[in-house]
Amino acid sequence: MLAHEARLETFRVSLEEWLAGVVSADLYVRSGGGGESGFLTLEEQRRVAQLPEIAGIEPLRYDRLAIAGDPLPLSLVARPIDARILKGFRPEPREMPPPSSQIDVWISEAARDLHGWHAGDRLTLAIRGKEVPVRVAGVIRDYARTWGAVMMPLEDYRRVTGETRAHDLALHLARGVDSRAAEAAIRRALPQASGLAFEDAKELRERSLEIFDRSFAVTYALEAAAILIGLAGVTSSFAALAWSRRREFGMLRFLGLRRGDVLRLLVLEGAATGMLGALIGLAAGIAISAVLVHVVNRQSFHWTLEMHWPLGTLAALLAAIVALCAFGARASGAFAVRSEAVSAVKDDA
Repeated sequence: MLAHEARLETFRVSLEEWLAGVVSADLYVRSGGGGESGFLTLEEQRRVAQLPEIAGIEPLRYDRLAIAGDPLPLSLVARPIDARILKGFRPEPREMPPPSSQIDVWISEAARDLHGWHAGDRLTLAIRGKEVPVRVAGVIRDYARTWGAVMMPLEDYRRVTGETRAHDLALHLARGVDSRAAEAAIRRALPQASGLAFEDAKELRERSLEIFDRSFAVTYALEAAAILIGLAGVTSSFAALAWSRRREFGMLRFLGLRRGDVLRLLVLEGAATGMLGALIGLAAGIAISAVLVHVVNRQSFHWTLEMHWPLGTLAALLAAIVALCAFGARASGAFAVRSEAVSAVKDDA
């Protein structure tokens, strides 16, 4: 349970930070047809860039790379790359390479693990039927494609292939312009372009996180069920223990303790037991979370994540466990400290 909380927080915060860096434009436009079948021509890109509502555009082009001996093709993403854009992908190394005559590309962590490539390696990629020598400038994070991806500067892609069309446009809006006004202006500038799809960056990030939360919603139900089962076990254990200690409670009553005093002792015992169990669970959860994030996650998805600890949630969960154990101990022991406890001592005498 505690391992689940830490792991889920790590996944969500890492995804949120990655989206904030990668989805950095204000508005995204996808060509009609979707996927890789629709295009925006170079002339259409220029029309959009000349609109007063648009401060800048970043054309994006997608392609497939067939790798010998691998049935799964790599995704090729061609886009403008500078220090600002590269920073959003959390590259290693972090610096932009110095200008040179060679073509620099960045590979995802999945491509590194699946193909054994590393920063500094020189490769030959088959791009649109041409053998193109490239150098791996670094490794980037890509949580969208678990089969691997290669990111390439758009100008190099256009120079090598002669292809100037784009699938998507990442748009930076002029100051004071909202996405609806920009969308209307683009539709007027491209009257022949049918089926354009617009995505506001903020809504895109929010929807991505909503999908993530829905995907893990069932785990919260399982967590609640685990808490209820554990509480039922603690309560039944305390009930059996309290019943077996009736004579002890009766002796305490003979010595002058009131019923409330005995119940307070049971509350302290329950709280101490709950605290001990919670601390053991916390230590085990930290260890399991570290293994899941740094070992299992890397082997299964080839993603690097930083550990993020939901300290507030963990503190509230620990306090709730202790409180529930204390309440369960009191409730289960209430029957055992009734007047029958004194009678049990009399019968034993």
